[in-house]
Amino acid sequence: MSFDELLNLSLKRFWFLSNQIDRLRAKKDLRQLQLLASVTSVESYKAATEFLEKQVGQVYVWKPKNVPPVIQIDPETGLDPEFDREGLRALKRKLAAQARRKR
Repeated sequence: MSFDELLNLSLKRFWFLSNQIDRLRAKKDLRQLQLLASVTSVESYKAATEFLEKQVGQVYVWKPKNVPPVIQIDPETGLDPEFDREGLRALKRKLAAQARRKR
């Protein structure tokens, strides 16, 4: 937030946002405290590791196999042979004519 936006906040909203900052900092501090406590013994370290791995979850990267590209490009012209260029030109002419009529 800019300083001007901050000054324009109502007092109630300002203190609400201020409390959220404290809450988020406390959450971060609790995480650090948990990590520090986990190194005191092997059991607590394993429990903290399992808990954090559960929170992270599994990350999946999906890469489809043998999927043809959506657009086929002609190597000689570098253009998509199935693209209706004449239809696009006709649409552009129609839009230009409508724009001229509105002036």
